[in-house]
Amino acid sequence: MSTVPTTEDNRTFGIRLFPPARRGVKPRIWIAAVFRILEAVLIIIPLWQYVLGGPDRRRTKHYQAWQVIALAGERGGDGGRRQALQDLHEDGIPLRGVEISGAVMDSLDLPGASLKWARFENTNLTNASLRAATFGRARLDSARFINSDMQGADMSMASAAGAAFNGTALCGALFIGTDLRGAQFPGAAVDEANFSGADLRGAHFGPDALPRGAVFKDANIADIQASAAFVSAAVASGAVVMEEAEWQRKRRADDVRLKALWREVPNPADSITPRRVRDCRSRTRPA
Repeated sequence: MSTVPTTEDNRTFGIRLFPPARRGVKPRIWIAAVFRILEAVLIIIPLWQYVLGGPDRRRTKHYQAWQVIALAGERGGDGGRRQALQDLHEDGIPLRGVEISGAVMDSLDLPGASLKWARFENTNLTNASLRAATFGRARLDSARFINSDMQGADMSMASAAGAAFNGTALCGALFIGTDLRGAQFPGAAVDEANFSGADLRGAHFGPDALPRGAVFKDANIADIQASAAFVSAAVASGAVVMEEAEWQRKRRADDVRLKALWREVPNPADSITPRRVRDCRSRTRPA
């Protein structure tokens, strides 16, 4: 004797397996519904696979960026390195030890980047945005940071002999123990910059430069090219005038103290405010 399925027979774990029989409902409607479900599944699966593959894609992207930088070597020009560096920085990758000597990297945008131990010798960084970037122990000799924004940048213990900072905003920057022999600062704003222990022999600041709040404790300003007011302010802040042999003895004796000072000094990036940024830019004279 046949039986008609009941509502209870048509449920498994509370899920209706088949719709209740209704007059006038054709089977093809249910087939169409199944195909719609399958279509949705076929869309969702690739999307899910794409999401799961995100980390692998990022690793591939970073590997390719580093490859661009490495293959460019010491060739001049951009060589794709500007975009590669910016992509890595945007993804939070430290750029410590990066080598771009001799490159043309004008308008490079790396605010807050970690560039310790980097090599930028003879690199053109005109109009660069390097606010609060860290260049500790980097090689910046003869680099050109002309008309750039380097407010709150940390170049402590770096080598920047002959570097050009003409027209650059350097308010609050750190140059603790930095080699700045022959560096060019005409038109730069150095308000509240810290030059403690820096080698400024032969540096050129120009006749109009004013070290508003800048610190020059134990900095060597022999043969500096600056106004009398600038030199007086530097000496009042603790600057010294020494020849090579005497200076080298002092540097060896002060090395541990300068490293300790570098560790203890407040992060200049913490004091950067929109108002200070505007005030500092207003005091620069573009080259």
